[in-house]
Amino acid sequence: MKSFPARIPDFLEISPSKNPSYVLLPLPFDSGSSRPGSRKAPAAILDASQSIEWYDETVDWNLEKLAYQTRPPMMPKKGERPRAYLDRVRAAALGVYRRGAIPIGIGGEHTLLVPLVEALAAGRADKQFSVVVFDAHSDLRESFDGNPWSHACSTRRVAEMGIDATMVGLRSLLPEHRAAGARLIFPEDIRNGSWKMKLGEIERDVYISIDVDVLDLGIMPAATNPEPGGLSWD
Repeated sequence: MKSFPARIPDFLEISPSKNPSYVLLPLPFDSGSSRPGSRKAPAAILDASQSIEWYDETVDWNLEKLAYQTRPPMMPKKGERPRAYLDRVRAAALGVYRRGAIPIGIGGEHTLLVPLVEALAAGRADKQFSVVVFDAHSDLRESFDGNPWSHACSTRRVAEMGIDATMVGLRSLLPEHRAAGARLIFPEDIRNGSWKMKLGEIERDVYISIDVDVLDLGIMPAATNPEPGGLSWD
């Protein structure tokens, strides 16, 4: 089954800019989740964006004012090893960044966090930025089933780069992950308000990564690795 329709819709149905500030990279990668299907997410996200208003009332901003470009999907090649695909993603994101635009990856499984952060780290030699990951899982394993490039290891790879990392909405981890080098914010921290103090420790530019399983299953039943007790939209 193909992951993309014959015509790829532009994000929010906004006409692509020749000099974009933001470049969307559809990344239909799906190699290790317990339930396959995340490869279909980029097409579904772009399709759903066609029905969303450009104006965001929360921040009082018209998204049409931003210069976007939606790239063709980066399809995995037959027989391609995961790290080889991730290297292609890294090169594409770094190319976007060096041309003065912000790369926005649309996955795909959360392993994709690694090459996108690698690209930003390569483009900013001082590494003076933080990564905030909204995720039900810590993804702080050394390896998973012998694979260091598993979706279960993505935040660990980021922390190993020496980059400040924060997990938000976390509700699945191992005891040793508390000392694995990332700031941890649990749903109870959000309910009692202490998350504000923890996020207040971040004093750098922020790269945000969102895994849909951070949300409650009633909102996001399609999560490939579901966990109970997720966050609401609010």
